[in-house]
Amino acid sequence: MAKRKSLWKAVGEMASALREEAQSIMGVVSNSGGYSLETSHVDYNLARQLYYNTHENYKLGAGFAKPIINSTVGFMGAPTFRCEDENGQVILDSHFNKWTGKFIKLQRNWLREGDVYVMLVRADTTENEAYKALYKNEAFRIEMRFIPPERVTAVVDPHNSDRLLKIIIRTDVQYKDENNEDVKYTAIEVWTPEQHTITYDGDNIPEELQPIEEANPWKFIPIWWLRNENEEHELHGRSELEPVEPYIRAYHDVMMHALRTSKLTSTPKLKLKLSDFEEFIKNNFSEEEIRNKKLKMANKDVIFVGDADDAGYVQVSATNHETLLEFLFMCIVDVSETPEFAFGTAVASSKASVSEQMVPLAKKVERKRSQIEDDYRMLGRMLFAMYDNSPGGEIGTVENYEVEIDWVDIDATDDKAVADTVKTVVEALVQAVDSSLISYEAAINFLARYIDTMNTFEGSEDEDGSEAEKIKTQREEFAKTDEGQQMTNELSRVNEELEGGGTDDGTGDET
Repeated sequence: MAKRKSLWKAVGEMASALREEAQSIMGVVSNSGGYSLETSHVDYNLARQLYYNTHENYKLGAGFAKPIINSTVGFMGAPTFRCEDENGQVILDSHFNKWTGKFIKLQRNWLREGDVYVMLVRADTTENEAYKALYKNEAFRIEMRFIPPERVTAVVDPHNSDRLLKIIIRTDVQYKDENNEDVKYTAIEVWTPEQHTITYDGDNIPEELQPIEEANPWKFIPIWWLRNENEEHELHGRSELEPVEPYIRAYHDVMMHALRTSKLTSTPKLKLKLSDFEEFIKNNFSEEEIRNKKLKMANKDVIFVGDADDAGYVQVSATNHETLLEFLFMCIVDVSETPEFAFGTAVASSKASVSEQMVPLAKKVERKRSQIEDDYRMLGRMLFAMYDNSPGGEIGTVENYEVEIDWVDIDATDDKAVADTVKTVVEALVQAVDSSLISYEAAINFLARYIDTMNTFEGSEDEDGSEAEKIKTQREEFAKTDEGQQMTNELSRVNEELEGGGTDDGTGDET
C-alpha cells in the first residue's frame, strides 16, 4: 500500500496546478439519470503569474508562457466585421472595426485564462456631463469592457449551457478617502434578461452610491461569456497553459538543480593528506589564530606542507542537465503547438526550418479563429440590438443582424522563395509558349495560381474582368505614351523595309 500511495503522490505532483475546484452556480443538477457540469475552472491568478513570470516556483521556466500566448494572438490578428445591411456596417465601422487593441487583449485573455466576460455598456452623452464634454458629436456610444472572471458567477440554462440566465458580479472595493480613512465595501451587480440591480454591502459605503433596481432595457444580458476549448461536460473554458504547465515546472526544477550543481562543481573543496597534523597547523596559522581556534583556510594564499604531505581538490563530476533541458523544451514546443523560433535563439533548436514550423502554427491559428468567430458574431448582434433599442436613430434601424468575420491571411511563406518560384514558373511558361507547346491562355491560367492579383484568361463571376482584357487595356494605354509611339513607329518602319525587299546602303549590298 505504501508503494501505491507513493505512486499516486508522484502522479499528483505532475498534474497541472492551473485547475482548481470552484463552487459555481450551474443549471445542470445531479440525479440518478443525469449528470452535473464540471465546475472546476482555471486558476486565473496563477495563469497571469505564469504569463508575467512572477511566480517564485516557476521563475526559470515560466518565461515560455508569454511566447506561447503572444505568438498565437499575433498571428490571429484582429478580426474585421462585415454586414450586408448598410446601417449595420456603419455601426460596425464606428465601433468594432476601431477596437483593434481591445480584440487583441480579448484574445490574449481568452487563451491565457480560458474565460472572458465582455460587457457592452451604453454611455449616454446627454445624461453624463463627462461624456458630453469628451464626445460632443455623439448622442450616445457603446463601450466594450472586460470583467475579471474571478468576480463573475454565471447561471446557465439547464438545457443549454451557452444560454445565460443570470450574471452575478461581485467587486470588492478598498481605498483611502480624502480624510485618509479606509473605505471598504462590496458592490454586487446582478443582470437577468428582465432586470438589472446593483447593491452594496459594507459598513462605510460612500453616500453617493445608492442601490439601483431597474428594468433591463435590452431584454437580454449585455454580457457575453467567451470560453476557450470549452467541452460539453464543462462549465468553464480552458487555458492554453494548462497542458504545458507541468513541463514548465519541471524545466524550472531542472534548471534550479543545474545552477546549484554548477556552484558546487565550480568551487571545489581542498583535500589534504598530512603526516603530522600539529606541524601543519604551526606552519600555516599564527599563534593568535590557534589560541582563538579560528583556523580558516579560505584566507590563505599559500599553504606549507611537508615532504610526506599531499594537497589536492575534491571535484564533483557535473551532471549533464543539457540533454534533459532540451527534452523538456521540445515537450513544451510540442504540447503548446508553438514553433521553436517563437522562443528566440536562447535554446537549442531542431533541424526544422522556419517554413516547416509555420505549417502547424498556421493550422492552430485557423482553428482558434474558427472557435472564436461565433462569439464575435454574437457581440455584433448585441451591438445592433442595443442601437435599435436606444434613442436617437441617427444611423437608422438595422434590418439584418447577420455578421461576417474576416481575418488577414496567414502568410507562412518566405518572400524570397515565392519570388524564386514565380520567376522559374514564368521562364518555363515563356519557353513553352515560344515553342508552341501550350497556348497563351493556358499559360495565363496556370500562372494565376501563383499570383493572387492575377485573374484567369476569360475571368469568372468572382473576378473583376478577365486577364486578357486587362492585358489589352494595358497595351492600349502604353501605345498612347511617347515610348509607345516610338516603338509603334519603329515597328512600322521595319515592316515597310521588309515589305520593300530591303534598302541599298551604298556598298552594293542590300540590307
